[in-house]
Amino acid sequence: MTYAQSGRKVLFVQSEMDVVSDGSDGDRMPEYDKYIAESTNYQPFTSYGWRKKTNRPNPLLARWNKKLTDDQKKLADKGLRSSQKASIEQNISKLKREIADMKARSFLIARADPFIVIPSWMRSYASQNDFAPSVGDYVAVVYDGKVYPAIIGDTGPTWKIGEASLRLAKQLNSKATSYSRPVSDLKVSYLIFPGTAAKPDAPDLDKWNKEVNRLLNEIGGLGEGYLLHSWDNYFK
Repeated sequence: MTYAQSGRKVLFVQSEMDVVSDGSDGDRMPEYDKYIAESTNYQPFTSYGWRKKTNRPNPLLARWNKKLTDDQKKLADKGLRSSQKASIEQNISKLKREIADMKARSFLIARADPFIVIPSWMRSYASQNDFAPSVGDYVAVVYDGKVYPAIIGDTGPTWKIGEASLRLAKQLNSKATSYSRPVSDLKVSYLIFPGTAAKPDAPDLDKWNKEVNRLLNEIGGLGEGYLLHSWDNYFK
């Protein structure tokens, strides 16, 4: 939809909320939560990432290096079938790319940063549709009379919409975990502001708040008695 007075475009999504626990950043959080990092489908990466600012290593780097060493040892087995060898070689190539990425960049942290996930297919429409969202775009998440600022921080499965970081999920429902969604009904509104992404950088939650508040004002603002949630920065 487009707000007539300002021309501001909004992509409106109504959904439930699933939880993602992905992401890592050695600069801000050099240790990792073993329970989260070993949860099903955990990945230390998010689509939103920026160049590292310190020499502190990614907390998952040692684990990924061990995966690489283990696969290289498996490859030395002369009894491997050709299909097994090809599969291991493919995984080694993938691990090398990921290790290089972990050494060069930092990523969002799902338990610390408020972000949502969009289906990967949405990104392919960025050059074709003015309402197509991109990683980094600002978002206002509305639930139970409260409004939360966030960004699009990652892309996910093509068949799923309505995912959010553990930080955001637990704000909606303190019982949310990596395995338990905070909202199972279609009661969460996602107001996505396409074309608003800034150059990726370490999260500045105060800036995110100001930007989302400005964008909301461009579509009429919040009603009387409603305030935009203000996130505490865990790393100050």
